[in-house]
Amino acid sequence: MAATSNAYSSPANNTTDQLRLLVVDDDIDAGDALSEVLARRGHGVQTANNSKGALEALLASNPDIALVDVRLGHENGIELVDQFKQNRPQLPCIMMTAYADLNAAIGAVRHGAHDFLRKPIDMDLLEAALERCRTMVRLTQEKKQAEEALQKTLDNLEQRVDERTDALRESEIRFRDFADIAADWLWEIGPDLRFTFLAGQVERAMGMRPEEFIGLTRAELYRDSQNLESPEWKEHTKALEAREPFTDYEITWPKPDGEIRNINLTGNPRFDDDGTFLGYRGVGRDTTERKKVDRLKSEFVATVSHELRTPLTSIRGSLGLLHSESFGPLTEGGKDLIEIALNNSERLINLVNDILDVEKLQSGELEFDFQTLDLSELVTEVTKINVGFADKFNTRFVLDLASPSTRVQGDANRLTQVIANLLSNAAKFSPEGSEVKISVTQNGDMAKVSVSDSGPGIPDEFRKHLFQRFSQVDSSDVRQKGGTGLGLNISRSIIERHNGEIDFESEVNVGSTFFFTLPVSG
Repeated sequence: MAATSNAYSSPANNTTDQLRLLVVDDDIDAGDALSEVLARRGHGVQTANNSKGALEALLASNPDIALVDVRLGHENGIELVDQFKQNRPQLPCIMMTAYADLNAAIGAVRHGAHDFLRKPIDMDLLEAALERCRTMVRLTQEKKQAEEALQKTLDNLEQRVDERTDALRESEIRFRDFADIAADWLWEIGPDLRFTFLAGQVERAMGMRPEEFIGLTRAELYRDSQNLESPEWKEHTKALEAREPFTDYEITWPKPDGEIRNINLTGNPRFDDDGTFLGYRGVGRDTTERKKVDRLKSEFVATVSHELRTPLTSIRGSLGLLHSESFGPLTEGGKDLIEIALNNSERLINLVNDILDVEKLQSGELEFDFQTLDLSELVTEVTKINVGFADKFNTRFVLDLASPSTRVQGDANRLTQVIANLLSNAAKFSPEGSEVKISVTQNGDMAKVSVSDSGPGIPDEFRKHLFQRFSQVDSSDVRQKGGTGLGLNISRSIIERHNGEIDFESEVNVGSTFFFTLPVSG
C-alpha cells in the first residue's frame, strides 16, 4: 500500500480562508487528484490511504477537517471516524463514497460524520460542505470560549453571590437592629395604596402591630377618624392618586386606648423601568412629644419676648432722652457710654421683635393685609426712609426704576420689612463711599426687586445656610456689623406668603445681589 504523506501540501494560493485538510482514501490516485484540486483552491492538504496512517497524521498535524472514504479496502471508514472522534471529539468529518445510499449516509451521520458526498466529488458541493464545517468549527470554538468565559464568570459570580449574601445578611441584621431601636418606622404601600410592609416602632407609636396594617389602605384605617373629612387629607389623597412625593404630612392618630398621637409621614412614589407605578415607600414618625415641646418653647419665647419688649422700650426711650441731653449736659465719656447702651438696647428690641415675628410665622398667627400695591412706589418710599441708615455706614442708595409702575397684591407693612432688611444688610456690608443699587423690573407676569452691593460677598460653603434662622457669615468683620440673624429667614417666610421667591447671587470680594419676585397683579 502506498506511503502516507505526513506534511500538508503547499497551497497554490495562501489566503485567510485556508483550511488544513486530511484526505483519507485507499484509492491513491483519487486521493492525490482530490488533494491537488483542493491545494489549487488554497487549502493545505495531507493524505493517507489507510486507518493507521490517518491516525498518525491526525495526531501529528491536527487538521481542521477530515475527508474520509467510506471504504478503505478491507477497513471501514466509518469506524475510522469513530477513532478520530475519540482523539478529536470536535473534528468535522466529511464521508465520501462511490456507493452512496440512504442507509450508508444515516450510518455515517450516526457515527459522527458532519456531511456525506458521492464520488466523483462535485467540487462546488465539497466547498459548500467545507464552508459548513468551517462555520461549525468556528462556532464550536466560540462556544467553547464562551463556555469557558461563562464558567469563569459563574465562578466569580458564585463567589460574589456568597460575599453579597453574607453582606446582605449582615445588612439585614443591621437594618433590623436600627429599625428596632429607631423612633421612626418604615412603611411601604403597593400600587393599590394598600400596606405591604412595615418595620420599626410603629406599634409603640400607633398601637397596632405591623401585620394589622397589611392589606389595608389608609382610608380604611382612618374609617373611624375625622381625618377622612379634613381638607388636608383630601389634598393628600389627590397627591397619592397623582403619584407625587410628599414630605412631612401631619395626621392625628387615635390609638385603640383613645390616646391621640401626632404622626408625621414622608413618602416617595416608586416606578419600574417602564414607568409603571409600584406604590410608595416612606418613613413615619411620632411627633407628639416634639409638638408638645415646640408648643411650650413657643409659649415660653413669646412670654419672655413680650415681657422683655415693654421694659426694653422704656429703657431705650430713657437712654434716648439722656443721650439727647434733655436733662442736662453729659461728659464726653458719659455720652459715649449712653450711646453704647442705647445701641445695644435697640439691638435687643430688634431681636425680640424678630423672634416674635418668627414664632408668629411658624404658628400662622402673623396677620397679613393684602391689597393692590404699586411696588415701584413702595420701594421708593422705603428707600427714602432708610437713607439715614445708609448715611450711618457712609454709603449711598441709588434707585433705578425700570418699571415705574408695577402693581402687585401684597401687605405693604410686611413688604416694607423685607425691603428694609435687604437695604440695611447691603448698607452694612458695603465699603465706605460705595453705592447700593436698588432696581424694580418686570418680566412677563413677575415683578422683581433687586438690591446690589459691592461688599465681601457670600462664601459658597455658606450659601445653603443663609436663609436659616440665626445665620450669619462667620467672620469678625461681619459680626461687628450687628444683626439678629433672623432678618433673611423672616423675609423668606413673608415673600413665600406672597406666593413669591427670594434668593441671591454673590461673588466673593465682588459683591452680592439679593432679590425677590412677586406675581404681577392683573
